[in-house]
Amino acid sequence: MDSNATRGLPSGIKICRPDLWGELEAMHVATIDYTNPHAPAEFAASMHATGFGVVVSHPLAAMGLPEQIHEEWARFFATDAKWKYANSGGQDGFFPLPASGGPDAPKLDRKEFFQVMRDGSYPEEVSDSALRYFDEARHLAATLLGWLGDAVPAGVSRRFAMPLPRMLEGSFSTTLRIQRYLPATGEETPDSLRGLSHTDLNLITVLPAPREPGLQVRDSAGEWHDVPCDAGAFVINAGEMLEQITGGHYRATEHRVRFPVGGDGGRSRFSMPMFLHPAGGIRLNEQYTAASFLRKRIDDLRRMGWRPAPGGQADDGDRAAGAGADGGRVPTRP
Repeated sequence: MDSNATRGLPSGIKICRPDLWGELEAMHVATIDYTNPHAPAEFAASMHATGFGVVVSHPLAAMGLPEQIHEEWARFFATDAKWKYANSGGQDGFFPLPASGGPDAPKLDRKEFFQVMRDGSYPEEVSDSALRYFDEARHLAATLLGWLGDAVPAGVSRRFAMPLPRMLEGSFSTTLRIQRYLPATGEETPDSLRGLSHTDLNLITVLPAPREPGLQVRDSAGEWHDVPCDAGAFVINAGEMLEQITGGHYRATEHRVRFPVGGDGGRSRFSMPMFLHPAGGIRLNEQYTAASFLRKRIDDLRRMGWRPAPGGQADDGDRAAGAGADGGRVPTRP
């Protein structure tokens, strides 16, 4: 069987680094100083080797928006006002905790979240800080995509339908997810997970480093490694669409969230990943557009037992990034 098939890559596309992924013994996610003249090359090298990079000293950190959003939205989630914005079938709005006893409970993270889209539902109980962050984080993502595009071999860049940053233009699917994971119950085992193992289906993900540790990335040997999450940092990871576009030069890496060693002190874990999507009609490669690839992968994952969060359904257009569609659950490897 073609080794590309399990990741949806066309058989004619060569994975650019099979030697690296087959022999990787230790995974090191680099921390890159945004102000360093060598930052573009260092970031691209980390993304090529691990699918992740951590960016520090970016001006967005100095604006204090992630901290402001954390404080405002933590209060918002503690009120009943959130139910006014309950998702009704689209991609935006409030998504409640999954039912603890339902058949899909083992396949869903124990979290509630609000999906912010540029023209979607937005609560009047909070300031516009999340909307301002949305625009600033999108600009950061475009810059980083430019770095990644500049670093690939000519044989890879020739396949691009357009420069990577331009693929974000006109997208209706880019989503900022503000989410609260439940605190530990005290009954967790050493193997208990707060966020189940998955890869992201989108182009690139931007995540302000959460206050609570636990984010881990998996190497090709199946070992898990902690991702640096210092205050003011932005954790960046490649999604499956970027893997498609680059023929595997940048790969979507499996990641998860563990409970902190020694417990979380009864604290919720608050995070706000932003999932950057290309416009639906953008051609990823000769086989898929962004919209057709997303529909295919969601269908694949559903056949493997994964379920999207309640209320998020993919459709046939650019808005096919259904709630939960960024992170398809990946079956545990032997």
